[in-house]
Amino acid sequence: MGVNDEAASQMVSAKIGSIRYGSRVYNSVDGLVTDAESVLRGRIAAATGHQGRSAASIARNVGRDIGEELQRQLDVFAEKRMETILTRLNRVSSVKLVPPSRVPIVKFLGGDPTVWMEDAAAYAAKRAREVVTGDNPNAEDAFKSLRAHTYSIVRSGASAAHNAAVLAIAKANPRAIGGVLAVATLDARTTEHICVPRHGGAWDLATKMPLPWSAIDIEFPGRPPWHFNCRTTLSPIFIGEDVPDMTSLSPDNWPVTKDGIEALGASNVQAYVSRKITHSQMISRATRDSQK
Repeated sequence: MGVNDEAASQMVSAKIGSIRYGSRVYNSVDGLVTDAESVLRGRIAAATGHQGRSAASIARNVGRDIGEELQRQLDVFAEKRMETILTRLNRVSSVKLVPPSRVPIVKFLGGDPTVWMEDAAAYAAKRAREVVTGDNPNAEDAFKSLRAHTYSIVRSGASAAHNAAVLAIAKANPRAIGGVLAVATLDARTTEHICVPRHGGAWDLATKMPLPWSAIDIEFPGRPPWHFNCRTTLSPIFIGEDVPDMTSLSPDNWPVTKDGIEALGASNVQAYVSRKITHSQMISRATRDSQK
């Protein structure tokens, strides 16, 4: 077993795919969020007496609609992600991998996107209601928070769907896949106390213990997301294959690899290398470019 630089860069490339999908899911539900804003504005502006007291209930119904659509799309993504990862792995695996008997189930943070959206919409209603009573002059803050919260849920959900797909494939192929590697985005928005320290962690799925070359020495902490807005995903590790070159997983080294340039775009990488943009800006530009 040797050290393989290409393996590491391919793992990070797969991660960019989940980031991009998160953006596409958000764009697809943007109309629902806009409708929610319109409903909340109209209802709350006219709310008095018992109508005012029911504003939160109305908002929760609106939020539930958004949450149900998000859950549906994330479930679809998990299945598609599983198919994509399986196809990619079979290109490089010496053993034919079999698909899982069941589609991945997207559960993350012990929560439910529908419940989270209900809470987010109710909070927006409460903030907007304060405008009616004169307690808060900034109604727009309420609706900005609704959008921001929605995007956070989508991003966490896309990550959860990716990780559910990886673990489903690994569970279905225990003789070929022996572990997983945690790969964080490593940009300015990455949580330094959770994702950054666990970046490069590798675990044996059978024992839940770290592999000998793992960057960290703790038991498998369970699949990410490990927190709201988590920016870490899992990549499968083949039994007996070369281990990834861990230096290639750094934010400075990966972008200039072949896979990094392909995933991020040559112009974005060049701007980053020339210090014209930050690492976070490079990731954001690559995500926007993929939507054109």
